[in-house]
Amino acid sequence: MHSVILYFGSFNPVHKGHMAVAEWILEQGLCNEVWFVVSPQNPLKRDGSLIGEEERLAMVRLAAAASRYSRRMRACDVEFSLPRPSYTVDTLSVLTERYPDTTFSLLVGSDIPGQITQWKEWRKLLDNYKIYVYPRRGTRRRPFRRLLLDRGKDCADGGRRRRYGSGCSQRVYQNTGIMEHRQEIERLTAAIEASPEDMTLYAERGKIHFRAHDFGSALNDFNRSPKSTTKR
Repeated sequence: MHSVILYFGSFNPVHKGHMAVAEWILEQGLCNEVWFVVSPQNPLKRDGSLIGEEERLAMVRLAAAASRYSRRMRACDVEFSLPRPSYTVDTLSVLTERYPDTTFSLLVGSDIPGQITQWKEWRKLLDNYKIYVYPRRGTRRRPFRRLLLDRGKDCADGGRRRRYGSGCSQRVYQNTGIMEHRQEIERLTAAIEASPEDMTLYAERGKIHFRAHDFGSALNDFNRSPKSTTKR
């Protein structure tokens, strides 16, 4: 069965961090394709600063086309034709009906687990779809992980137990394909301290952070390096 991970977001605008996450997912073999679902309006946000939805969609298409995985990425405008604000569970229902031979999973940022009980029919989402969570800048660093509903049990996360929402327990799994690149990061950090004007060092360290799936740190380094040194 064809597998697709849906990467929801406003993409206002799409940037290198978004693409790094999507490429890493494909490199790890977590799915056949990644679809960027451009959301016209987030029901949990009041934001009048959004770029026009068609412009955001066009930028995602350009970014996907520039990726080395362009054939496995798609900009999806399904929510443009749905009632607004759009809800993830409704979007998934529409996509599942349109593509009956495709298995859909979700990709969300690390701020979402604490908000999940505010989502429409969130139990249905957790019961029927895999949810992959990636760390975001500004949140406590955690490895790329997968959330699964585990009814009636607390979840174990690094030896600690937590519960998300009323009656909702989730077990956190660390992806086994992740490697530590601590020594290389330490070497590059020392080099940056010695030569802080050498922007190529930030690009190199960003790539190591990316491979270690520390996307927040990777994005910080990529944003400090010249565009010419960060093309992938």
